[in-house]
Amino acid sequence: MEQEELRVNFRWGKSQLDLLKHVAQTMGISYQTYIKQALFKQCLNDLVNAPLTFEHVKAPLSFDQLSKPERERVVSQLLERGQVLYSIGKFELAVAVYSQCLKVDPHCRNAYYQRAKAYRHLNNHKEGLKDCNALIESFPDFGGGYHVRAHHYEAMGKYDKAFADYKRTAEFDSRWAYLALIQSASLHLHLGNTAQALANANEAITLDASDPDGYCFRANLYEKLGDQTSADADKAAALKLCSTSTS
Repeated sequence: MEQEELRVNFRWGKSQLDLLKHVAQTMGISYQTYIKQALFKQCLNDLVNAPLTFEHVKAPLSFDQLSKPERERVVSQLLERGQVLYSIGKFELAVAVYSQCLKVDPHCRNAYYQRAKAYRHLNNHKEGLKDCNALIESFPDFGGGYHVRAHHYEAMGKYDKAFADYKRTAEFDSRWAYLALIQSASLHLHLGNTAQALANANEAITLDASDPDGYCFRANLYEKLGDQTSADADKAAALKLCSTSTS
């Protein structure tokens, strides 16, 4: 698809991710694969730099004049644009987009969550922790606030606080618990606590035996412990899960 056609589709109001999926579908590949291909980098730049497509939105945006459905549409597009920016490593631009999103909807959970993650990549822990605390206060039933805050604490070297937040994250549903256990295991490994790292990895795999990432992590851990037989078994399990998911 020509870049000009991409721009035309944006003027028609087609969302970024829907467009990516449509283009990838015509090529017979997943849109995640398409994004990663070098030939698509220029197209991604076009998507990133494309103006907002809603005809009623002018610059500067008058958010207070938008109806509820219009606000929801604008928020949806901003979140999608932020996701594209985040996925290609343009974290400063992603922060700007999520900040704009929060001007439209100050209670947008995903905007706070994604912005906190982007701040982590920028090592802006002060602002990242603010977003995490806002998430925890406003959405106490959402594990993401604790999980990202743990990442910030870990990057700051505040390991006790990081472990505490990973533990809190694990108290939510099973998916959050799995992610928290893997991350906690990784931190234990970094600190040289191999026994605890292995215990966390085993617990994570028991919780979700269908995710190859857990086996890959444990295989790496076994190799560090000199147990190549167990490492090879986990690698084989991970490969089997990957081949099953793509078949």
